[in-house]
Amino acid sequence: CHLKFLAVLDVPNNKIAGPIYAHCLRKLSSLSTLLLQSNSLSGFLPEEIGGLPHLGVLNIANNSLVGSIPTSIGRLNSTLISLGLGDNRFEMFPSEIFELTKLEALNIDMLGPKIELNLPTEIGRLTNLVVLEAEETRLTGVLPSELGLLTRLTMLNLFDNNFHGDVPTELGLLRRLDFLDLSSPPSKESLFHIPWPKEVCDFADDFKHFYVPSGACSERQRLLRKRRRLSSI
Repeated sequence: CHLKFLAVLDVPNNKIAGPIYAHCLRKLSSLSTLLLQSNSLSGFLPEEIGGLPHLGVLNIANNSLVGSIPTSIGRLNSTLISLGLGDNRFEMFPSEIFELTKLEALNIDMLGPKIELNLPTEIGRLTNLVVLEAEETRLTGVLPSELGLLTRLTMLNLFDNNFHGDVPTELGLLRRLDFLDLSSPPSKESLFHIPWPKEVCDFADDFKHFYVPSGACSERQRLLRKRRRLSSI
């Protein structure tokens, strides 16, 4: 914990167990990259995580961290570009996450079995996002139209959540998307209204990976996409 000039701590999948010590974080003031994913970390994520003024990459996914994600994480809004929190046992997800406007990659897959939250309209503030992964995160409510503001997205993975209602036409504005998954497992019925908007189905022809509920795009739209593909051969 006395490595105050350490810039990169890269120790994923190293069978590290136990808590993340707050007093150690306080002394790692030069950290720009902290990669602790796929270990056996437990306990709380300390508030001191927000006091690392140079932190640009933080990945603590696939551990056994509990409690609340500290609100202090919002203080990293001038530096943090990649954040991996998924596959833990968190119980609270702070709105301060949406103050991290420099984020390019956000992974909140399977945050914790007790979390159930909406995807708020504030998601539209994260306009630098290229990758958004929120698979099996127990997200509920309707998909916010503000997703259409994330025009740099190439990957949007919302597989196996509990959204309902209409898919916003604004998803059709995400012209850089290469991967879209709004589907559910075969054993679970999708709650989205179908068919989906023409604005979404028509441009999905360009996707290499397009996973949606059965019937989301009408047969006519599928035929049009097939015809466009054949005409380009």
